[in-house]
Amino acid sequence: MKLTLTREQSRDYGTFGTITLPDGKTFYTLELPDKDNKRQVSCIPKGSYQCRIVNSAKFGKVYGVCGVPNRIAILIHAGNYGGDIEKGYRTDIQGCILLGKAKGNLNNQPVVTSSRVALKEFMTDLNNEPFELLIK
Repeated sequence: MKLTLTREQSRDYGTFGTITLPDGKTFYTLELPDKDNKRQVSCIPKGSYQCRIVNSAKFGKVYGVCGVPNRIAILIHAGNYGGDIEKGYRTDIQGCILLGKAKGNLNNQPVVTSSRVALKEFMTDLNNEPFELLIK
């Protein structure tokens, strides 16, 4: 199975996008701003990655994004914020991908919302099956 994550323009408050399942269901995504793949402060590079279920000590059973150059432990998990902390924004990630049912605003910062619900639906809909993720 192949899924595509289509990104919007990267901003200091994060990089929004959408990911669409084969049945047409769409989720919003939020990643860190693009900082040339710098560890823990940047979104991952555009490209194609294999994703499979991993057991995270912090997030439990989630999808891991494999084969990201010079990076490890990239996950798809729940959270709201994806901003540049060096510029005063909040973040719930260090290079991972957040899922949400909608985009919103919390504490004057753009975010994804209903993230836990979105992640649960995503996991159920994909039935723990591995997939290829194309980021463009």
